[in-house]
Amino acid sequence: MSERLAALHRLQQGKLDVLLVAASTAAHRLAPPSWLASRTFQFAQGMKIDEAALKSQLTLAGYEHVEQVLRPGEYTVRGGLIDLFPMGSPLPYRLDLFDDELESLRTFDPDTQRSLYPVREVNLLPGREFPLDEPARTAFRGRWRERFDGDPSRVTLYRDIGNGVAPAGIEYYLPLFFEQTATLFDYLPDSAELILHGDIQGQLQAFRQDARQRFDFIGHDAERPALTPDELFLTPEQFFVRSQAFCTRVRPDRIARCAGSGGRRPDRQQPYIPHATCNGARPCLQRLRRAERGRQPPPGRSGRRPAQRARCAPSSPVPPKNA
Repeated sequence: MSERLAALHRLQQGKLDVLLVAASTAAHRLAPPSWLASRTFQFAQGMKIDEAALKSQLTLAGYEHVEQVLRPGEYTVRGGLIDLFPMGSPLPYRLDLFDDELESLRTFDPDTQRSLYPVREVNLLPGREFPLDEPARTAFRGRWRERFDGDPSRVTLYRDIGNGVAPAGIEYYLPLFFEQTATLFDYLPDSAELILHGDIQGQLQAFRQDARQRFDFIGHDAERPALTPDELFLTPEQFFVRSQAFCTRVRPDRIARCAGSGGRRPDRQQPYIPHATCNGARPCLQRLRRAERGRQPPPGRSGRRPAQRARCAPSSPVPPKNA
């Protein structure tokens, strides 16, 4: 979940060049982009911080107050020091306050708790993929009563949400937290290219069949009723409709080249691997393709100076000459 939130945030910021996504992942329904943006905060050296307001902000974002920070989604406060482990971050951060001013920001090792190196700013992503404040819990309970029959007070999961506790498996009830959910396509920038490779239809149908079988097996449990697959995932038809806006910019021969097939048409029996990319990422894809075909060693092993990070650019019919 931590890496997924980080990837979605970077998509929103236009800072992600290449994203490789499995078919089942691309079909999942997600929290709306507006919710993720509203629950993301930034801390920078020198800014004013109200410690009480920060604690409230962290709780609202779904972070857990602990004695010692070890995992993403945790924080602790010790005097003028605030340790927090943002979702999507490889390391936790230590905020050193001087009165109400953020004097320094440093990473630290969660095992030894020793500071590592200073940074100037840090992004704080939500601790969960859904809200758990009082209005969200009220909305969840209301939608639950509309969706399922029976006495909800007999359902442990329903009572846990009412008490502000997120039980295991709550992600399969994500649509009950929002008026309307989103998908990966809602996070893609307008300049993105979507490259579809493999037996897409077959993979999506197989995933849908597995989801339907699981629902038929557990969907009628009165103690833990389940949402239908259509409420949790895109159908194959919905997937193709949503992807059409991005796929129309991609030529079939370019799909074959980016898939590393040497200019041949992709094998329909190969596993389905869709690639959501920005145009500026073509140089990265080309280098990866050449490395796979043995024309050059993987990046970082040739001794050459690494190329600069490619940036997203408006759609162009031909790849850049300097790729």
